[in-house]
Amino acid sequence: MLRAEFQEGLSKSGKYTQETIAELAPRIVNATHDTRHKAMIGRWAWSAAPIEADAYFLDPSTLTEADERQSLFYRKPAGDTVVFGISVFRAIARPRRSDARLRYLSDSPRGRESSMDALRISPQYTSVDWRGLDINAQDHWPKAANIVRDRLEGRFLRFATDCLKSNHSGFVVLAIDCLLAETIQQFKDGVTHGRGRSEEMVTRFLEGARFQPDFDDQARRAFYRDIRCGLLHQAEAKKMWLIRRAQQALLQKVEDGQGYIVDVKRFHDGMQGSLDDYLALVAEPASEPVRTNLWKDGPDLQCS
Repeated sequence: MLRAEFQEGLSKSGKYTQETIAELAPRIVNATHDTRHKAMIGRWAWSAAPIEADAYFLDPSTLTEADERQSLFYRKPAGDTVVFGISVFRAIARPRRSDARLRYLSDSPRGRESSMDALRISPQYTSVDWRGLDINAQDHWPKAANIVRDRLEGRFLRFATDCLKSNHSGFVVLAIDCLLAETIQQFKDGVTHGRGRSEEMVTRFLEGARFQPDFDDQARRAFYRDIRCGLLHQAEAKKMWLIRRAQQALLQKVEDGQGYIVDVKRFHDGMQGSLDDYLALVAEPASEPVRTNLWKDGPDLQCS
């Protein structure tokens, strides 16, 4: 459905050929999936490089502020780069030739520093900081936890907290929290490719202590179906779910038993507490499984 909607919208714009639309629509869908399910957007661009005739090099340092302000997507005249929205998506701009070898510009001696410095993975850290961590060095793990915190709080949680100051912001706050629930659970479980596992990730997250005993099995599945999917796919809460504040409990059934009332402030506090709990485990030397699972997502943290 998402692919068809992109194709229809691009076709109606009258700006793009059917060949171009057929090439880019599935790649945009893939990038959208990463954004929705993994809180990840990559500022990446593949461009033809003269260093080797059969290779494409990743060079985000070529992006300018003017590029990021472009609407929709366009091709940079200097290369085979496709810019979409305000970001360059890794999935959109793959090389066209099937025999082309893919390499990072950072693997080239002359491009290592400029390329990696351009990859900001959170407000305060770049991929250089993450790549400098040693999984076997105990004193590096607190920094790893700080990077993950800066990434999730600096890009998502703090904005949801600010939104709570405004009336009628419950929907957007829960939408952000649902995105983070899936992301944090994937970090916990070491899931690097979560396609088709959204319900599992969200319901497992709600099994956490911060959401118990309010969310039993029935409530967890209903929340995924009616809140998470309702908000992220149709921008609405479904089946008589009510989003309120200043309630006596995090979650309670409505009087007729056909729906739920969720306290968005309590839920958001639970999300913040869940992140705090998780990162406290990451910083603990005895938490080897948690650390190992986080490290599986290392490449994604570097490149986003």
